[in-house]
Amino acid sequence: MRAFGFLTEGPGTGLYSGSADGNVRVWDVVNGGTACTSAVPVGGDVGSLLLAGGWLFIGLPNRVSCWHMGGSFEKHELSGHTGAVQALAAALERGVVFSGGQDRTLRAWRFDAAAGRFVAAGQLVGHTGGVTCLLAAGNLLFSGSLDGTVRVWDLDAGACGFVAPAHAQGVMSLLLWEGHLVSAGLDGRVRVWAGVGGPLENIYSHPPEEGAGSPAAHAGGARGRGGAAQLPHVIAMCGTLNAQGEPVLVVSFDDFSLRFFALPSFEDRGRLAQKNNVRALIASPTGFLSGDDRGLIRAWSWKAAAAASPFGG
Repeated sequence: MRAFGFLTEGPGTGLYSGSADGNVRVWDVVNGGTACTSAVPVGGDVGSLLLAGGWLFIGLPNRVSCWHMGGSFEKHELSGHTGAVQALAAALERGVVFSGGQDRTLRAWRFDAAAGRFVAAGQLVGHTGGVTCLLAAGNLLFSGSLDGTVRVWDLDAGACGFVAPAHAQGVMSLLLWEGHLVSAGLDGRVRVWAGVGGPLENIYSHPPEEGAGSPAAHAGGARGRGGAAQLPHVIAMCGTLNAQGEPVLVVSFDDFSLRFFALPSFEDRGRLAQKNNVRALIASPTGFLSGDDRGLIRAWSWKAAAAASPFGG
């Protein structure tokens, strides 16, 4: 399982999932069910999914497929990327969708009302590794890459405002929490960043750094030399609220575990062993959902209903 999209109201209510089997599946989980209601072949490995503005966007090899949930506009394809489209994000107030790919580029797509479809609106370049995650907020777009950096793009200027050497290995997930950016990487660390509207400042890392130095000092594969402990890779992350309405970070590691951390303290709130690595996580109204290497989707709920999630992205 590579990607989730989740709707709680409107046409197409339910959970949407995509994977390497080339299908997008719709699941009834909103009303307590777990049955697959439909499976639609989409013509390639699904690298990302986005539900926004009444549209379902599907990241596929070399293209983004656009499906209108209400059927008012025809399905169409957005070509331009080379290789897998691994990340999608929307700036609804601008009528723009962003895609990030294995080809290291970000592309912007704007809805053309006269044509009834999305059209190319620009390209952002700068990453030296594949783009793995995107997050849009206001006039900013955050992108994470296998090059270990987080780039912050000024959408008004159409340019990169600043670059943070965030992780010693690839950045796998981004989210916003109370004015802070949270990033998770293949170096096994979760980092909290201040200065979202300006140069990012790393104010906390979990686990803490081994010795002095900024995240940049650990770049280039130095982690683990000299007998330093190797950390399991972080491969997915999401934020949710527990039954008491407290923010909890859910993190998937490639040692077959899900781990839980309270925010902002990062107090350990437990661990769940899994039979397969969890590749996709998404918050739900009562907890979260996970999808693993074997295609198994699990819906997790706290013992009492949680409030709406405060996390962006």
